[in-house]
Amino acid sequence: MNLNINDLQDPKKRGRFLKDNVAIIIAAIAILVLVIVLIAGSCGSPTQSNPTAGDNLNYVVPGLEAKGGTNGDYKVNADDRINTLVRNYFNYFSSGDVGELEKIVAPFDENQKKLVKSLSEYIEGYQNIAVYFKDGPTQNSYLVSVYHETKFKDIATRAPGLTTFYIHNNDSGELYIDNRPETSLDPEVIEYINNFKAEEDVIELANKVNSGSAEAFDKDKALYDFVVNTYQKIYTDYYTAVADASAASAAASSASASSSEGSSAASSSAAAQPSSQAGGTYAVGTTLYANDGAFVRPGPKAEGTPLGKTKVGKTYVVLADEGEWVKVRAEDKTEGYVKKEFLQTTKP
Repeated sequence: MNLNINDLQDPKKRGRFLKDNVAIIIAAIAILVLVIVLIAGSCGSPTQSNPTAGDNLNYVVPGLEAKGGTNGDYKVNADDRINTLVRNYFNYFSSGDVGELEKIVAPFDENQKKLVKSLSEYIEGYQNIAVYFKDGPTQNSYLVSVYHETKFKDIATRAPGLTTFYIHNNDSGELYIDNRPETSLDPEVIEYINNFKAEEDVIELANKVNSGSAEAFDKDKALYDFVVNTYQKIYTDYYTAVADASAASAAASSASASSSEGSSAASSSAAAQPSSQAGGTYAVGTTLYANDGAFVRPGPKAEGTPLGKTKVGKTYVVLADEGEWVKVRAEDKTEGYVKKEFLQTTKP
């Protein structure tokens, strides 16, 4: 998420930035792999007290009321087990209780724990939690879109946000939040998740949250200033720590490979790495692979009705390179623009 403070003073540029990044900015926790912009009713009470979490136990996002679930539609506030798990998650998160979070979120590494602790210092609680979900790809699994309004300390306006979870039973038969990288999931699960992200009511909910978040920023300058300055720095520090840890791990792996296979093999591996990364300048006709489920846009900007979504591992042929965006043709011959960060030259 790249910020230019001067650009964000322009309402049009600020609105565009918020639409592109609101999920990351306001998500309860951006470390969860399935965050897309992506669990209340007669739900069980959370095991930890939080005076502002879940004031409205039957909250439904206006304009997106409960649907019956008969044709893959969302069900909302309809499963006590999911409701309780999610409400506990938000309670633990707002209080920085990483010990309890670790019991319901896995894996949950040290950098993620530090991020939660840092963010919780500024969070008073969560209100109007609405739990939208659909059945997942396997028995007792669910794809869950959680609407929530974050109340930051000393800021009047609540910030709407949306967080997505992949939830299923563990070996003991208890529900938990699966926090593995999406690419490490089974191929059929990845495909199911990508299809979920592209469904009409999922996109509709995300768009409503985006609009609500943009309105909150325009309404309350204190909220805007807090997110752009304080909140952004917390995430910047987190991503820096993750990158450092990844680099250290890669260096350790390279050293191990050198000792076991010789320096020439290690050099060959290091030389091959850049070609697998997203970004760069691509010649017309280059074949790229999607590394995430991203919107395919009608033009080189995050505006307009999406034409569809990419699917991890699918191939896309470059038709034009336009800075941060690339125009591609998919396997089904459809064409559109995708941000370069979601494409790479080697199959993931």
